[in-house]
Order: sequence, then structure tokens, then C-alpha cells
Amino acid sequence: MAGPRDQYVENFLATLPAKALPYRDRLRGNDAVLKLTLSDAGSHRLVLRDGLVTVHEGDGPADTTVIVSSADVPGLLQGSLNPLMAYMTGRVKVQGDISLLIRLKELFS
Repeated sequence: MAGPRDQYVENFLATLPAKALPYRDRLRGNDAVLKLTLSDAGSHRLVLRDGLVTVHEGDGPADTTVIVSSADVPGLLQGSLNPLMAYMTGRVKVQGDISLLIRLKELFS
């Protein structure tokens, strides 16, 4: 049975494509694959193509991989956990093109 944190992550991933629609023009031309690996709940690939975001469960190739505990995801998304501090203290690990994360943050701002 999924706990509240797992449900938060599942809800975030399920609603992400719709939440990204208002940013479609900004996202266009920034095609990439971001893999979110939850150390306690598997992997999801967020695919950005032609201004749209799709979410696919499971492992696979990615431009950038973010490894984090599902317990830390709500804090990262709600702003109570500083992403830079989480990265510096090892709570968040990044493999691949870290500049993709910076670009995405700017595009969604």
C-alpha cells in the first residue's frame, strides 16, 4: 500500500503533463529525457518533445538522471528542501547533463 509520500509523487507524475501545457511554447526546442530514480520506488522518465511532457514508468536512457528518495520529493517541489543543499549533502544525486535541470527550472518559472 502506498504511503502519503508515495501518493504525492504518483500524483505529481500523473499531473505533470497537464501542468506543463501552459509552458508548451517555452519548452518547444528543449527536447530531452530526464530520468527520476526514486531510491525506494523505481524510475520514471520524463520526456520533453515538441513542447510536450510525457511520463513513462521504468528505466531507460536519459540525458540527465536525478536520484532521490521519494520522502524528499515533496520538500523539493514545495520549497521546504533547498535543491542545492540537498545536492551538496548527497540527498539528491545527479548524473549526466546537470544544465538540463537549470534550464527546466528557468523554463517553468
